[in-house]
Amino acid sequence: MKEILWTDLPTFLSEIASLEGVAPGDTLLFRGQPCSKPLLPKIARVHPERDSTQVERAMLAELRRQGCRFSGVGASSDLDLLAIAQHHGMATRLLDWSTSPLVALWFACLEYWTAESAHLYIYRAAQDVLLDPSTDADPFAFAVTKVFRPAHNNARLVSQDGWFSIHPYYAGMSFKALDSDVIHFLWVYHLEIPHEQKAFILKKLDLLGINYRSMLPDLDGLCKYVNWRMTS
Repeated sequence: MKEILWTDLPTFLSEIASLEGVAPGDTLLFRGQPCSKPLLPKIARVHPERDSTQVERAMLAELRRQGCRFSGVGASSDLDLLAIAQHHGMATRLLDWSTSPLVALWFACLEYWTAESAHLYIYRAAQDVLLDPSTDADPFAFAVTKVFRPAHNNARLVSQDGWFSIHPYYAGMSFKALDSDVIHFLWVYHLEIPHEQKAFILKKLDLLGINYRSMLPDLDGLCKYVNWRMTS
């Protein structure tokens, strides 16, 4: 993993522009976190050494069985259903990314009231790690971590320019964090953002249309936006 020094928002955007020109054909993905933790999906964060594959298959089957009354759930492929589940809080082997650096920066700085630094990760995804839905139909059968762009089956995925990395359980070993996986870690960049800049960054992003209202385009997002504007 490579470190990039954070200075300010204009310099950050300039750094992104320079990265885009290094390897045409690669996809730059961005992820913001309020704390420094390995790039692991939720299902693997507590016990990465545990093979949860059968539990995950059962969870997805139960979601499809009970959730068929909701639009799109029953007829979705396993990959698309995992994306839906991820955005509604279910623990999956997916890790959220965005093609927008501003979206990732917003997520990184959301907990502006804490004294912890914010953390932003950039992953340069080469074409050979992109998932091909026509051949990679079973999300629990991958041998290595892959990246995919899900169907835009919900408003949050659309507004957040959402992509995912999908992490396999390496047989007899564990899940691997993207920032320590030998196949991927050289293409991961990290920026640490000082805690005293977080509130300022959120206000600048609001001017650019990146806020609760746009990132969570529903009543919950609107209420959170009003709270933030009136109390922060």
